[in-house]
Amino acid sequence: MLELPLYMQALAYPAKLDRQLIADIFDVEGVLTPAGGALKVGPRAAGANMSVDIAPGTAIIAGDSEAGQGSYRVRSSAVENLPVGAAPGSNSRIDLVIARVRDATVVGGVSSDWLLEVLPGAVAMSPVAPALPASAIPLAEIVVVAAAGVVSIDAAKITDRRAAAGNAAYVAKATRPPGYAEFRSTIGPSDFVAESALSGLSVTVNVAAGRRLLVTVSTFWTSVNEGAGIALRIKEGAATLQERQRRLTPVLSQELSASVVLTPTAGAHTYHAAAIRTDGDTGNKTVPATANHPAYILIQDIGAA
Repeated sequence: MLELPLYMQALAYPAKLDRQLIADIFDVEGVLTPAGGALKVGPRAAGANMSVDIAPGTAIIAGDSEAGQGSYRVRSSAVENLPVGAAPGSNSRIDLVIARVRDATVVGGVSSDWLLEVLPGAVAMSPVAPALPASAIPLAEIVVVAAAGVVSIDAAKITDRRAAAGNAAYVAKATRPPGYAEFRSTIGPSDFVAESALSGLSVTVNVAAGRRLLVTVSTFWTSVNEGAGIALRIKEGAATLQERQRRLTPVLSQELSASVVLTPTAGAHTYHAAAIRTDGDTGNKTVPATANHPAYILIQDIGAA
């Protein structure tokens, strides 16, 4: 079925289309600018008691009650104070602070609004936070322990659960691994008869699952004698991932680069560059790196695998 286009003159359309537009823009629900303190949960500023303050802020909450429900933009313009239930007589519990949308058109009832709420957890020796209801996002967890004289919630009992709202494709691009290292001073001279790591050309990146990386190493070389063969290697640990060879001529600076496309496992990976003489002259060789022409290793996220 073809749906009505948005924002054409004199057309009436359901609010769902606006919500779907919000979901297209923010396909990752959460808080806008959490690093700036938006909707942060903290102890009561006017004096700690059995309540918490929630800072002003804006959030995107995806509707979970029907297909194509879209997402809701919600905003609080002032600090909100919410009560927390009294401490249990024994054991402890974990309460969950949430932001939740109520849409009577979708789920029935009379309420079409949004709420900030503290959901009490079950009391237990090893408590867990309550389940997140539909059309809601978590803001914080509060540990409420059974101890004599517990009459307030301090910062140590609050765990931040806010996540940043955004667009998955943009977030993937914006959080690509910081994969660059360079060396601006001469490497060598060395005969490179044994494999040697190249100074400064090592970098560690944290890779998300299912990402493809391009690893590139770029160097320039000189040799004191004719006919030296050199191999430039891209390595992870002891494993050689790629190798490029060149036969050097004396005095002249010659470029030698290597690159490889990888699909690593999720997590931290350290890639580095190394070199070894392949054959020919055993005389000294040098990588004449400078500030204007550094030797470098560059790691780029080139998309999904």
